[in-house]
Amino acid sequence: MSNTPIQNYPTPQDIAQLVNNQVAQAVQAALLQYQLEHPPPQIPPPPNHTTHASTPFKIPLPDKFDGNPDNFRGFLLAVEHFFTMSPAYFTNDLTKINFFVSLLSGPARSWYNPIQERPNDFAAVTETFITFKNYFTQYFCPAAPSELARIRLQDLHQGKRSVAEYAAEFRNIAADLATWTDDPLIHAFDSGLSQEIRKAMFDKNTQEATISGFINAAITCDHRLQHRKRTFPNNHPPPRPPAKQPSSSTLPVPKGSTPPNDAMDVDSIQRQRLSPAERQRRLDAGECLVCASKDHIFKDCPLARHNRLGFQPRQ
Repeated sequence: MSNTPIQNYPTPQDIAQLVNNQVAQAVQAALLQYQLEHPPPQIPPPPNHTTHASTPFKIPLPDKFDGNPDNFRGFLLAVEHFFTMSPAYFTNDLTKINFFVSLLSGPARSWYNPIQERPNDFAAVTETFITFKNYFTQYFCPAAPSELARIRLQDLHQGKRSVAEYAAEFRNIAADLATWTDDPLIHAFDSGLSQEIRKAMFDKNTQEATISGFINAAITCDHRLQHRKRTFPNNHPPPRPPAKQPSSSTLPVPKGSTPPNDAMDVDSIQRQRLSPAERQRRLDAGECLVCASKDHIFKDCPLARHNRLGFQPRQ
């Protein structure tokens, strides 16, 4: 009989255990290598909305967006402005998206929650900040921006606001009307002005060829109207003092005529016709036909009607 020792071969269970161990080690090594090559982004602490190291002044946080289309454009501009003024905090797209989402509320937040719960949708929507913003825009501003702006301009009116406040909202809406020229913009702006401003600009015959010039003219007109209302609360300028008229008691009484009473004015003297004899006597004596003075003649008399009204007498 042979003395050769009997070799113990591994059982199928042993082989399966060995393979599982090797696969697990390989997966763990691959995962570690991936983590080393693709470290997760470092999310900085949320920026303090009262102090920023990158800016010497305070920057308020943008207002939250609740899904109202009227606030859509202003919200986007405010967020992007915040990114620009705080570059040290927003160094990657993921940080921008997280900050953007923190400003959503109401229906806008409800739009994002299902996306966050589905990994495939989340990966597609948050690939870059531009991609995220495009998805967001398609959902909350589905209509063409120019068409939406045109509709909003039709319903926009100054109301009780100042022209400057009305113009600020008008410019914000008109920013989406890139194809509009100055003429339709001027017509739209003028149609929304109050009747008081439109009348004042019509009386002034305002003729501006550009929308900027027309808006500036309307603001100036509004400032003048408000200044007039503050200066003259009753809407009446102060009355001018009456012109001083010589009293009939100080006028010389022409010889040969009836003295005027107190109710008569200067013209009453000239309306009293001299008798032919008195007229000839004054001419022979070199006296004025109006006041009987020998210091001057009729055409130089200060009481004569033609001198007081500024025209020459007939010769």
